[in-house]
Amino acid sequence: MFQARKPSVVTPTKPPAKPVEDGPSFAYMSQLLKPTLADVQKLYTDLLYPTPSWANRFIAQEGVTVLLEILKKKKDRAKTALKGTFSISGSDIAVTEETVRCIRQLLNYQSAVEALLKKKDSVSIIAGCLIMDNGTLSRAIFELLAALCTVDNGAAHDLVLHGMSSLKTEFEEPVRFTSVVNVLKAPDQASDNLISCLTFINALISTAEEVHTRMRIRQDFINLGILSILEDIKQRSEFSTQLQSAVSVFEEEMKEDKHELSVTPPEQIDPIELVRTLCKSVDGTAQHPTFITFLSELVQFSSSHAEGHTVWEPLLEFLRKRDQSREDEKSKEQLLASLQKEVETLKVQNQKVRRELDELREAYSQKAMASPMVPHSAPVAAPPPPTGDSPAPPPLPGDGGGAPPPPPGDGGGAPPPPPPPPPGGAGGT
Repeated sequence: MFQARKPSVVTPTKPPAKPVEDGPSFAYMSQLLKPTLADVQKLYTDLLYPTPSWANRFIAQEGVTVLLEILKKKKDRAKTALKGTFSISGSDIAVTEETVRCIRQLLNYQSAVEALLKKKDSVSIIAGCLIMDNGTLSRAIFELLAALCTVDNGAAHDLVLHGMSSLKTEFEEPVRFTSVVNVLKAPDQASDNLISCLTFINALISTAEEVHTRMRIRQDFINLGILSILEDIKQRSEFSTQLQSAVSVFEEEMKEDKHELSVTPPEQIDPIELVRTLCKSVDGTAQHPTFITFLSELVQFSSSHAEGHTVWEPLLEFLRKRDQSREDEKSKEQLLASLQKEVETLKVQNQKVRRELDELREAYSQKAMASPMVPHSAPVAAPPPPTGDSPAPPPLPGDGGGAPPPPPGDGGGAPPPPPPPPPGGAGGT
């Protein structure tokens, strides 16, 4: 079987006069948190001919994580720019490209590969930068992803495949790998960009262990029209021999996989027992009548080659697409779970801020109550006059007033009524 070729790495004609000896300093790493183009270019130069100790120390200081964070910020900024708020700057594209090239250099170290594998969203971050729609940047991304596919580790291929599926969900692509094929479809695309794109596609397909997995991945590209694109490339003589070779790799590996499927003996399964098992699984359910009708229709199909080509192969293709749909749903569920986790984190932070605000309000209220501000010129209000139901207030000392004491013997109460007037009025003799 043809093997996907690892993308070539561009190296300078002569090494620098003095290789980097020591590990990156704290100031060196701090500059990469908000890097300029010069900062990332210096890092790439340092990674071309580093001592193993320098590179390993850079990786140990979360260097891979720092580079992925740079790409994530640039990708998110590009997504915002596409909404029409502003345009993607040439500086952002240049920093992104240099950062991708730095990660590509780090793949020469196993510790860097392991760091990428631990970041489940690493490939979706890297591939997501294709949204910037820049030819040289796309070439750097494809070279990095192709190299990651060819790492002698099945987990690396799974990570790339999962990342591309996540990209479909994030950018709402109709079919997985749409952003990849769009690079091939772009008009006036440079030959080197097409080579790197096809090299990635061939690497992604050929490094899958199972033939059925290779056929499923390849079929996704076929559904996006890659065969017509490759045919157009073959008819154009201006394209380089290296590009024509990449097209041949795709076609030859497709023929070999089809041949492998045709000569692979089917698994020994008793068809009668299989039908009995299926009937038992749907017996008593609402799907049982539909299943029996389906079997009755299958019996009427001819087993000739022409009939099989129009009936059985499309049926198998439908089942393969169903499996792919399940994989896409799984990726969507994983992304949703990640978003829900972030929402919960924001809720906790929001509750913490609310508590702090409540504590500040309470402290301010207590301080205000402890030292009230009363104006000195405010008059003191007189007490309200006593009512008939309330007792009179006691006399103030020294005023000599007050009500007379009650007569003795009656225990208090109301005084006796006055005597009647004498006969003849008050003025009689």
